[in-house]
Amino acid sequence: MPVTEYEEILERASHLDAQSQISLLADLAALVRDGGNRRKQRDITEFQGIAKGLWADVGVDEYIKQERDSWED
Repeated sequence: MPVTEYEEILERASHLDAQSQISLLADLAALVRDGGNRRKQRDITEFQGIAKGLWADVGVDEYIKQERDSWED
């Protein structure tokens, strides 16, 4: 007899420790509450260094001068 996807998920969940099962319940509840459009909550440290290349060729003094000049426009 083929196992349904639901039964497979339930079987796998039964092998998790209690804390992981609680986390799974919370994630499933959020999934249902959000209508299937659950976004992963991000940790701010994931973004560390993401745009450092944007500033690689920018001199501090020149940047500050440009910013101050833009205030006068």
